[in-house]
This record gives sequence, structure tokens and C-alpha cells, in this order.
Amino acid sequence: MDFDIQSWHELYEQNDQLENMIIIYQKEIQHLQEENRALKEKLRLLEQKNKSVLEDIKVTKCLNT
Repeated sequence: MDFDIQSWHELYEQNDQLENMIIIYQKEIQHLQEENRALKEKLRLLEQKNKSVLEDIKVTKCLNT
């Protein structure tokens, strides 16, 4: 049997790389969560505006009849 045993230094370097990747992904997740919150707020405002416009249309139709 031939085992590929990594040295302590190789394992340390690999661990360091993996930790850096985790940090990058955590930052990206945080950014996406913030973007998601902003988009949800924008959607909420647009839905409110849409509701207001629909109410205005109903009032205008009632006044024109």
C-alpha cells in the first residue's frame, strides 16, 4: 500500500487556504443578505405604491361615472 502522507507544513498551508476561503464566502453571504434585505424593502415600497395607484384609479373611475 502506498499512502500519501502530507507534511505538517502542507496541512498547515491547506488549512490556511481553506480558512481564507471561508472568510471570503462569509463576506459574500453577508453582502448577499444585505442586498436581499434592500430588495425586500424596495419590493415593499413598490407594492405600497402600486396599491396607492390602484386606489387612485378606482376613485377616478367612481368620479367619472
